[in-house]
Amino acid sequence: MMGQTTKGERQLDALIRQLTPADRRWFEQLRMAMWLQGWLHDRAAMNTQLMAMGTDLLAAERDGLTAVTVFGQAPRAMANAVLAQLPAVGYGPRGTLAGLVVVTGLLLAMVVQAPLGAVMTLNAELMLGAVALTAAGCWGVVHALQQLPFGTRTQRWGSRCALVGVLALWVLGLAALVRWPLTVGQWALPWPQDVWLMGGLTVVAAIAWFWLAWRTHVKSLNTVAVALMWAGSSAVSWRRSADAFGPSHGGFLVTIYALFVLYLVIYLIVTMVKMAEDNEL
Repeated sequence: MMGQTTKGERQLDALIRQLTPADRRWFEQLRMAMWLQGWLHDRAAMNTQLMAMGTDLLAAERDGLTAVTVFGQAPRAMANAVLAQLPAVGYGPRGTLAGLVVVTGLLLAMVVQAPLGAVMTLNAELMLGAVALTAAGCWGVVHALQQLPFGTRTQRWGSRCALVGVLALWVLGLAALVRWPLTVGQWALPWPQDVWLMGGLTVVAAIAWFWLAWRTHVKSLNTVAVALMWAGSSAVSWRRSADAFGPSHGGFLVTIYALFVLYLVIYLIVTMVKMAEDNEL
């Protein structure tokens, strides 16, 4: 999950390369811990603090000191201490993240409902459940990633399994919502209203995730945007093709799209795990 480099991060990379191998490893873990645990903090502010600490450490190395003797803590504990001194992002960015989760959950609710029935039927329970599952899934993925770079080999395998398990539970939860007898606030979306609404949500969700990837410099989030685009496109194509050519043709299209989305999800998991473990988020 290689982040897009900014000028400040390139300067930080150049500084880290001047450290001794042991201190370089310690400082890379510190940076990764701050980025993973400080996802509600401004990344530029974190990088500024890291530059100051790296400069102090480089000067201390000339006197024969190491990162452990200078800072006196493990990278993860040091990251928590530094983050406690940095201001968190305001309600505006938090609201934006919440809106992104809501739009994603609403889109997924429509996607899983699209192949069922001649007319798409939605209800409040399905929509709220999908949003809640998406929020829980995002939290679970972030929490699993926070453990990856710092544990033993066995603990890392546990974090990998936890990451896959979170996504599996999220998918099973969506499937259970669709099959559960939901009765509150039902309403039907005839064609072409269903197509227009799904298409609009797909565009909004994709743009939101592309924006988040650009804003946070985490390039792999673009894969989430692409996966949502394909998932939304599959649902729209299924609705249009099923109406025009029958359910069998629509089922073929949605199978092709679903396989590609599955590939993107697997690619995202592998990339996130590798980059988190290599301290390259």
